[in-house]
Amino acid sequence: MYRYALGGIVLLYALVIAMPAWLLGLANVAILGGLVVLLVNSRRYGRRWSAWVAAAVGAMLVGSGLAAVAGSEAARDVTTSASTAVLVGATIALIGSSVVRSPEVDGAVMMMVLSVYLLLALLFAAIHNLGVTFQPHYLRGVGEPPTPSDTLYFSVVTLTSIGFGDIVPGGNLARAVTVVEALVGQLFLVSVVAVSVSRFRPRRQSR
Repeated sequence: MYRYALGGIVLLYALVIAMPAWLLGLANVAILGGLVVLLVNSRRYGRRWSAWVAAAVGAMLVGSGLAAVAGSEAARDVTTSASTAVLVGATIALIGSSVVRSPEVDGAVMMMVLSVYLLLALLFAAIHNLGVTFQPHYLRGVGEPPTPSDTLYFSVVTLTSIGFGDIVPGGNLARAVTVVEALVGQLFLVSVVAVSVSRFRPRRQSR
């Protein structure tokens, strides 16, 4: 299951680079929504929980579709970015709970930890996209408004603390989100990743 989840996350990264912005948000909501439904079903929370989650995902998908087709550009960006942030957050929570409950750290758990790290960059990219909608010149060093590819790139270099400096925050809101993302990225590496690596035990194959 989590191998497919990681593949879906990598696909989202590719779509951000290759897909036009007006269609990207809808594709993000569809892929992430499907991923959340699959994760909930795999955990066997019960039919009621599965039905509620499927209904919520369906509502986000319909809302994003209507905003993309009939709404203004601002309405489309707000709807799809907010839906993406919620779904990425839900995916992080579902995968993270599986990591916490795992009795040992094996290859599958390391794959989950990697998935969460990649999802954090997508989460903050969605938050940056919301900021772009509400604040002019949210980022400097790119066109106005920044594209989803720009915000994902900025999110990744911030989360990993590379900080090339070619794209920088353009206001207090952007600075605040950037500071939080940088702290989250470092804390994740020095805590979750470090502990997982130290406890890693390859799964023994039965003879």
